[in-house]
Amino acid sequence: PCLVEATVVGILSYFFFQDFTPSWCATLGFVVAAVSPAVVVPSLLGLEQRGYGRGSGVPTLVVAAAALDDVLSLSGFGVSLGFAVSVSSGPLLPATLWADAIRAPLEIVSGLLIAFIGATIFKALLGLNNTTQDKLLVIPDPVASTAVISALCLVSTFGLKRLGLSGASALSTLALSFLAGRAMGKSCANDVGSRLSIVWSRLGQPALFALLGAAVNTDGIRAAGPALGLLAISLVFRFFTTLMVTCQRPWNERIFIALAWLPKATVQAAIGAVPLDAAESNSDQRRGQIVLAVSVVAVLVTAPLGALAIAYTGPKLLHKEQDDHSTIQQHTHEDKVPHIEPTVKSEENRPLGNLQAGEHCT
Repeated sequence: PCLVEATVVGILSYFFFQDFTPSWCATLGFVVAAVSPAVVVPSLLGLEQRGYGRGSGVPTLVVAAAALDDVLSLSGFGVSLGFAVSVSSGPLLPATLWADAIRAPLEIVSGLLIAFIGATIFKALLGLNNTTQDKLLVIPDPVASTAVISALCLVSTFGLKRLGLSGASALSTLALSFLAGRAMGKSCANDVGSRLSIVWSRLGQPALFALLGAAVNTDGIRAAGPALGLLAISLVFRFFTTLMVTCQRPWNERIFIALAWLPKATVQAAIGAVPLDAAESNSDQRRGQIVLAVSVVAVLVTAPLGALAIAYTGPKLLHKEQDDHSTIQQHTHEDKVPHIEPTVKSEENRPLGNLQAGEHCT
């Protein structure tokens, strides 16, 4: 679905907007194609806690696929942006044709390599190198783990961007967080994730959307009309592509998964203004304004509608599993009901009025 939507957006933007080169079309396509984890993850986890889709694993599937969707979108965005704005290539690669040709594999390899090095440093600093039968000998401190992983991710992100590898910076952050989470254990990883979630919701997310709104130019809002048409067509393609790739599931689950993969918010807010910041010429700045305007329209339209679609269709399309606690209580109640044996009257205690004909009382 991500690649299909990115392709459709790229093709349509070539006809909808003037002076859009193929590299800028691909950049806009990957910006729009990313799914918002800030909308999908809380909504799906809330449905799973209430028992909807727990047996079939639909919430877990949607959340995991959304994460992979974002990885693919960010990697494609970084590579496409490198072709679109080759002037700001950085000191590592010159602004030549051969450098643009090797940029994609170089960003993937360098991002994964930096992530592996960062994960090794993370384990060395927290003493997580020694394990016995896949069990940690040292339980890491959640506060120290949060500080170390945040510092390593910031260093890798800004360091690779300084070298002109913006796609590798996003990929290294995601891969480094995954490797660090595997190294610290599930309980500590959940604790670190909850701490970072608090920082994100109280500080990072308001600042990000405030900066996004401040960066929007009134000239770029003129692209809102074509952006709505572009979004409508691309979302239809994404919806039916999701129905096709989930063909082995029941129809109700397929429709819900297709609706749950539509909202967009945080990724577009995070990378929507990056092409405008990287642009140097007037034509590139104009294209960057259009990319930013389309990102804002995508957030304003799909985020609330997607959240409402998940909240409304989840209880109607997903099967609700019986909670184990309520099942145990039901069995306990049944065990407490006294069992009444049926009474059978013997011949000796039968009343005189019930004697049959031919019988006499002895």
